[in-house]
Amino acid sequence: MTAWILRFCQNIRVNSHKLTKELSYEEIQSAEEALIRIINSQNGQLIFRRNTPKQYSFTKKNKILKVKSRLILGENPEDFVRPTVLPDHPIVRRRIDYIHQKLQHAGVETTLSHLRERFWISRGRKIVREVLQKCVTCKRYTLRPMVPDGPVPLPANRSNRLK
Repeated sequence: MTAWILRFCQNIRVNSHKLTKELSYEEIQSAEEALIRIINSQNGQLIFRRNTPKQYSFTKKNKILKVKSRLILGENPEDFVRPTVLPDHPIVRRRIDYIHQKLQHAGVETTLSHLRERFWISRGRKIVREVLQKCVTCKRYTLRPMVPDGPVPLPANRSNRLK
């Protein structure tokens, strides 16, 4: 949706090339980067550049906070080597829910490992667990059936006959 809005803003400019077909990969990427910058700026993560922990690196090109990983050697994608830092935010929770449903309602660890391929969510396991506990489909299949504690006592009129 954000990519469509950014395209609309581009198209209403006076001397711009009007785009009409489906979204390109670059438009989707720029929309995602814009959302990440908005999320980080709302939570004050871009403000404390001097006070950032040593494991965080700041990319000047995109103004996006990234984590330095120990997986520098090898042929891994850039997002895997330096995942983007995301705070607790409603958009991040929607992304977690989307990935959870995309993975066919997988558990906390599977959802978190899939998220960590591109993003590093602060307090990630706790946030993923909270999102998954609100999933109605998962709740339905994880509930235990109602089982009585023991044998139910006979009614009084049936137990009086035995005397």
